[in-house]
Order: sequence, then structure tokens, then C-alpha cells
Amino acid sequence: MQRPRLSVTSSPSANGEETAPLIQGVDEAIVQLHHKGYRMGVVSSGSERRVGRELERSGLKALFEVIICNEHIVRKKPHPEGLEKAMQVLEVTNAESCYVGDAFRGH
Repeated sequence: MQRPRLSVTSSPSANGEETAPLIQGVDEAIVQLHHKGYRMGVVSSGSERRVGRELERSGLKALFEVIICNEHIVRKKPHPEGLEKAMQVLEVTNAESCYVGDAFRGH
């Protein structure tokens, strides 16, 4: 049985370049998921430069197989183009994927 894949996203800053801090505990969770065999990607509205810099600084960049940023897509979030592109690169279906976001939208 194949393990599900996980996509983690990052919200853009006001200018698209400001460094966003990691949510407390997310680094440990990503490392644990990687050790359990989950394949992961990042889909972000941020610039490739900013997202790459933040992932390098966090030490987590090597754990993600795909990184989709603002420059890689035409239709921005909430359109699913970025997620669809990440799933295509990972060669997985919706049923094999899980999306985890970082923006709280309470209703």
C-alpha cells in the first residue's frame, strides 16, 4: 500500500518578500513525516526567491520533492492550479494527496 503524499503551503507576505516565521512545531512534524516515508511539496503564493530562502534557512528544503511558487502558475490561489501542478510533478492523484495550509479561516 502506497503512503499518502502531503503538500504544505505558505501564505504570502504583504510585499511577497518578507520572511515568514515557521509555525511552532511544523519543522518537527515535517521531519517526522519525511522519516515515515511521506512525499511532500510546497505550494506558495510567495516568490520563488523568498520561499527558497525561507526553506534553506529552516533546513527543510531537501525534504520537499517539489516547490511551486507564484512564478510557476498563472491562476493564483484559491484556484487549485498550484496544487494540481505539484501533484502532477509527484505523479499522484487527489485521492493519494493531502493538503495542509497555514492560514486560519475561522467561520
